[in-house]
Amino acid sequence: MLPKRKKLSRTSFPRRKEPKFSWSGKVLRVYAYKGDDENLSHHKGTSYSQSSGAHKWTIGSRFAVVVPKRLSASVVLRNAFKRQVMVAIGESMARFERLSYKKYIIFPIAHIRASVAEKIKEDLRFFLEKSQKNEDDT
Repeated sequence: MLPKRKKLSRTSFPRRKEPKFSWSGKVLRVYAYKGDDENLSHHKGTSYSQSSGAHKWTIGSRFAVVVPKRLSASVVLRNAFKRQVMVAIGESMARFERLSYKKYIIFPIAHIRASVAEKIKEDLRFFLEKSQKNEDDT
């Protein structure tokens, strides 16, 4: 499970028109947004770093998992899906931190099934590979 400081709050949720990198897999749809580190001193989970003489507030990658009611009427299944995604993200956190994207919003593609943990991990692995290639090309 991810610590609370790694979750996107409603105040830091990206706007719909912000440029993003979108990707769809078998189970997940991921929107990745570039982070802006300006004026972050008032947010929880920020850290102050001094690198090469520049003072800068930095924030690590943050995540949100959004599961609409129309994909699962059961709150138990929606929360179980969110927990499975957060566990899979926690296992791959080092790879996420290496990317230039700082905000990730994750949606399920189809109706939620009870056990999709392996497919979630596979989708996140493919997303990380694709986004790394995308960054290498630019």
